[in-house]
Amino acid sequence: MASQQQPQPTTPVKVFVYGTLKKGLANHQHKMQPERYPNCTLLSAHAKTLNPFPLIIAGERHVPYLMDFEGKGHQVMGEVYEVRDEGHLEELDQFEGCDVGHYRRVLIDILVQQSSDSNDVVVVEKCYAYMRNKQEGDDELLKEKEMIPCFTEEHDRNYSRASEHVG
Repeated sequence: MASQQQPQPTTPVKVFVYGTLKKGLANHQHKMQPERYPNCTLLSAHAKTLNPFPLIIAGERHVPYLMDFEGKGHQVMGEVYEVRDEGHLEELDQFEGCDVGHYRRVLIDILVQQSSDSNDVVVVEKCYAYMRNKQEGDDELLKEKEMIPCFTEEHDRNYSRASEHVG
């Protein structure tokens, strides 16, 4: 009987999530929930971008977009996950529409709050974040939409999932 080949472990990567993938929000259970994805671990629920970026909510589905205009907007709040499976990272890329040009995965600096006994320690970590690809009309979009520091449960209630994101 032939032995089954085990998938080779990959180097863990850190992923910063700022929108519907955060714990308790619309897409968390479908892509980030550790009980469902054991190779995905929440490292810090208290994190924010080192530098300001525009985070806006746009479109009929009220989608949160982190836009690649570093220095504009706010330090964006979110969560940091460690993803230890290349297949899961590819699944996140597909979920975010990297394959069709909606977003791209970019390394940025994140301030991560870690608890050390009773003291909070903040460290800067390089993490992947999904940035909306630049498009014609972005300057106008930034002028007309409010830039927010945090995508909240209230924002999430207005969000509607794309049919291809169900399941």
